[in-house]
Amino acid sequence: MKNICSTTCILIIGFLLNVFPCLAQDLIPLKVLEKDYPSLMEKFGNEVKNQRANYLFAIDVSGTMKQYANIVIPAMSQFIESLEEGDNVNIIRFGTAAKVSLGGFSDISKETKMSLKQYIQKLYEKDLDLYAFTDLNCLLDQINKQLQIQKNDLTFIFVLTDFVNDPAPGKKNLTAIICKHYRESLEARGVDHTMYMYALQLPVKGDNQLDLFKTAIPESFRFETFSITSPQALKSWFDRKKAEILLDRFRAIINRKQTDLHVIAEPEITIDGKIIQHISWKPNELFTTLSLDSVQVDGVSDVWMLKRYSGLPFDSEDDYNEIFGGKVKHQSWGFHQFNGILKVKLSLPTSYDNELKKLEISKPEISINQPISKIIFTFCLPLWLTGMIILLLLLYSVAVVRAFFRNRSYKWKINGRIVVEHRAVQILEYPVNGETRVGVGCDGMPVAVSAYNCDWQLTIYQKTFCCLQCWKKPLYKVTLEKGSGFETANGNFMLHDITSIAKGDFISIDNFNIIWCD
Repeated sequence: MKNICSTTCILIIGFLLNVFPCLAQDLIPLKVLEKDYPSLMEKFGNEVKNQRANYLFAIDVSGTMKQYANIVIPAMSQFIESLEEGDNVNIIRFGTAAKVSLGGFSDISKETKMSLKQYIQKLYEKDLDLYAFTDLNCLLDQINKQLQIQKNDLTFIFVLTDFVNDPAPGKKNLTAIICKHYRESLEARGVDHTMYMYALQLPVKGDNQLDLFKTAIPESFRFETFSITSPQALKSWFDRKKAEILLDRFRAIINRKQTDLHVIAEPEITIDGKIIQHISWKPNELFTTLSLDSVQVDGVSDVWMLKRYSGLPFDSEDDYNEIFGGKVKHQSWGFHQFNGILKVKLSLPTSYDNELKKLEISKPEISINQPISKIIFTFCLPLWLTGMIILLLLLYSVAVVRAFFRNRSYKWKINGRIVVEHRAVQILEYPVNGETRVGVGCDGMPVAVSAYNCDWQLTIYQKTFCCLQCWKKPLYKVTLEKGSGFETANGNFMLHDITSIAKGDFISIDNFNIIWCD
């Protein structure tokens, strides 16, 4: 019974290992990525799992290459087996000319894997159209054609040859001008795609054209070369590359996230020397925070000083900001001509900066050098406030001068008539013109009242204020110098009390009424 159970377990394990090898291959690298790049994987992990790629193999099958069949065929077969459904594969066989397999790029499935592996087994069977020569010009032309339509955003290109260019008689040789033409064409194929190209150089005797071939490949294709000297070396390279391709896919996703990052920064210096940064930008999935790191002034003499804002670096996730960056001051007060360069440095801080470095992905460096020519006002107060204070002082000075002349003007003196009544009968009328003080009563000064036993003395006078108190207009006061008391519209008052009076008001003392009128 134990033997039966053991056998059953072994069969189940063997079945699982055979049915789910690809699953195991996928999970292990993903776990490694999650360990090495936890923050990025948390954010973009699902895209990594769903990322698919195009694979284009260009294999030299000319007569001199058949000796490497035992190197290429096993390694390629294993590599094809490791590909996932959704990937696209194409194989170019080249020599005298260049031909594609299965009509071009094919979606990976169980059926296409089988067809491709069968096709790979026959790679080096003699083909009279390809056998006699090696034409790298034909290869570049066919690569360019096959890349015109790419199903996936990520493409890997593998070229296996010794890079010895030996075209058929009458065919064009590979030249720098031809390479430049292909470089421009291939550059267009790489727009909005992530491209990787690997040159697997098989053993060669004598010179080859690898260096010339490189000039036909754009920098965006990330061209790399590897020397293959044995079947084991090629197998090891393919095994390593299978593990690295997931990382390349991951890197391609992150690189694409950097696109559509638009930052517009317009620094300015106000009349008061304040440095204001007008920053508008469009965040993307990779960079969601923009930081104003530093502000510097260059190209000015020592008479200018920069007071940096203590709040830098300033981080923001808003798509538009007006950020105060500091203040420029002259060593002396007043208006001064400023001619210099305002240097602003911005950055894109993230929680996964170290992970980007490990992926060898450089964050955009945003530096702005803005020439500034401007008149700047330096003072302990801003210009608007200084101007307001000066204006108020001027207005106040005018008001003080006006108050000075107002206090001395005829209009504000005691003018008109002083009328004295006794029991409602007028007994005296006295004209006054431009007086500051008028006495009425038994002592005169100048209005003397001697009738009806007058024993009181009243004084009406003008009260002015200091010109600095320009808002205070002159007042007219009344007080009793002799007598027992008096009455006005303001009430009853005793001897030496003082109260205000206006033209037309009455003053009553005993049976007398004193009226100041026009």
